[in-house]
Amino acid sequence: MPHTDLSANQLQFTHEALNRLQNQQSLYLRQHATNPVNWYPWGDEALTKARDENKLILLSIGYASCHWCHVMEHESFENDEVASVMNHHYVSIKVDREERPDIDAIYMEAVQMMTGHGGWPLNVWLTPDLVPIYGGTYFPLESNHHRPGFIDVLVRMAEIFQQDPDKIAKRSAEVTKALTQEVLNHVERSQVTLSTLKQSLTTTQKHYEPDHGGFSNAPKFPSSMHIEFLMRFDKLVGDESARTMALYTLRKMCLGGIYDQLGGGFHRYSTDKKWLVPHFEKMLYDNALLISALCDAWQVSKDPLFEQTLTETIAFIKRDMTGSEGEFYASIDADSGGEEGIYYIWSYEELKSLIDEDDFPEFSAYYDVFPDGNWEGNIILNRTCSSLDFSILTQANHDEFCQRVEKWRTILMHHRSERVAPVTDQKVITSWNAMLLKSLCKYWFLTGDPSIHAMIIRNAEFLVANVYDDGDIKRVAHQESGFCDDYATLSEAFQWVFKVTGNEIWLQRSVTIANKMILHFYDEQTHAFHFTHESEKNLIVRKKDLFDNVTPSANSAAIAALFGLGRLTGDSRFSEIADLCIESLGSILSDHALSFSYLLQIISDKLAHNAAEIVILGTENDKFLDVLRNEYSPFKLVVCGNSFETSDWITLKGKVSPSDGSHAYVCKNFACHNPEKDIDTFRSLI
Repeated sequence: MPHTDLSANQLQFTHEALNRLQNQQSLYLRQHATNPVNWYPWGDEALTKARDENKLILLSIGYASCHWCHVMEHESFENDEVASVMNHHYVSIKVDREERPDIDAIYMEAVQMMTGHGGWPLNVWLTPDLVPIYGGTYFPLESNHHRPGFIDVLVRMAEIFQQDPDKIAKRSAEVTKALTQEVLNHVERSQVTLSTLKQSLTTTQKHYEPDHGGFSNAPKFPSSMHIEFLMRFDKLVGDESARTMALYTLRKMCLGGIYDQLGGGFHRYSTDKKWLVPHFEKMLYDNALLISALCDAWQVSKDPLFEQTLTETIAFIKRDMTGSEGEFYASIDADSGGEEGIYYIWSYEELKSLIDEDDFPEFSAYYDVFPDGNWEGNIILNRTCSSLDFSILTQANHDEFCQRVEKWRTILMHHRSERVAPVTDQKVITSWNAMLLKSLCKYWFLTGDPSIHAMIIRNAEFLVANVYDDGDIKRVAHQESGFCDDYATLSEAFQWVFKVTGNEIWLQRSVTIANKMILHFYDEQTHAFHFTHESEKNLIVRKKDLFDNVTPSANSAAIAALFGLGRLTGDSRFSEIADLCIESLGSILSDHALSFSYLLQIISDKLAHNAAEIVILGTENDKFLDVLRNEYSPFKLVVCGNSFETSDWITLKGKVSPSDGSHAYVCKNFACHNPEKDIDTFRSLI
């Protein structure tokens, strides 16, 4: 495409405001502070400039650990010719999608409508009044037979904006109409029943990939929330097929390259159907949700592979993703030294030189190591089976074999530590921290580990000190207001902290957050929650986040928080709003099961009639918890503490500790047994 009169060669390059992004809190924005592009952060300054000068906006959205974001920056945003066109004809805005998921959601939906696909980097052309008229993901610098070149698109869009305003106006009207469509206006309200869940299982089975597990061919995402739903469904109705799909999928992930076999923790997703080749970034939310799923899988199956993976993943979180005040970092980059995955992959010769010659055949068999490699001539460590299964197959002593494995891991981890490490984005995102906080509480209930208890308290107190303001929640510490998912996940996480500690301040904080969430986000007309705070400006539409994706949707998270509060406090207002929200989606749940994974978990909990509510009080609580640890019981509500004699909460009021030892209250259907000290009797009651 000719550049005509807008050729970058005819434009004078300027370094105006090179450092406009350098003082931003976001690592992703700071990564672009030295670009020759005159970037603006999203805000009044940039938006006013676009309107006053009647310029198109080039909105570029990404995140710090995004590989293709780095590629496009190097190819285009560091290119003087590209920068010259952008600086002359556009107001260019950079957005960190992790800080502003509301902006990302609007324009991702627009690009998906226009092109049929989406992803990051997300590059969108907006009119001065913020309406998207064109967009895409990664653009190469020069056009090829697969994609148009970025500079050509920049020039062509500027030409159209200047020369054909009618075309722009028509496009704007079409896109605006599409974006403002309300999904819930076209969905019939309906009650959810057990048949809803059964049909959801049928939908899941249609998507299940039986060879390697998971619910697609490639790429494959962890789908941890759906794995949890399947285990819940099996517990609810006794369907072995659901449990098999869940455990097999999770087991294949634990053995695959998507799991860091040396350092622990899961990568973002697998690019192939075998879980071998990951997209190498590590995200906090993936690991938070997988810890939760692994807790359930370990309790369901007693499989030591899940216990081992849990231990290693939490150790990874402690080592690489935890700050000095107990906060959890957002992500670790896929790239290091300018190459994706190079920190994690090995050459055959390198491995052979590091592992003892006598051990190498066994090492190679265990970690699937071959001279030709398994990815682009290199090796991504993965396992064909667990350590226990390998010991059985090779007739080796399992304990001795595990010692050799640990020796190999220590050697390779030391060698890996000498490489250029990928960058950690130390951004602290409320909802992601809350997801991990809840998962750690689940893990504590399974283990009673005092170090995990300390980890829980430190993180919870950090969040109170930095993002909690009398129930108003921030996304990150430097933002004015959080989003609905921040409110919802933190409210639910604080319920779990209360259940672990018995300290009612955490339950009160959960209630306060939930009330603020209802006030600022709830739409009584559609019985659903807006994603953005009612005070938010500069958005062309206020969306409702309905569909679970890699994290729970804002609405699913809100329903979970309200359902939990209804059980804990006895306040019917919370339960009633949760029920109304579920009914608003009832008619589409079962046919779109994979889009409502977290919500289906909550519905399973709701349909589990006669589930026990257990309050354990005193100084010897472990003996009761040990009973609960022996059986997967997702529907039971369990609270540990000392005394609730003065509590105002109906489910807790009057429950006191014994003079010595511990006892447990077991309640069902709003009736409680006398506090029980005898373990055998307790076991019979639950």
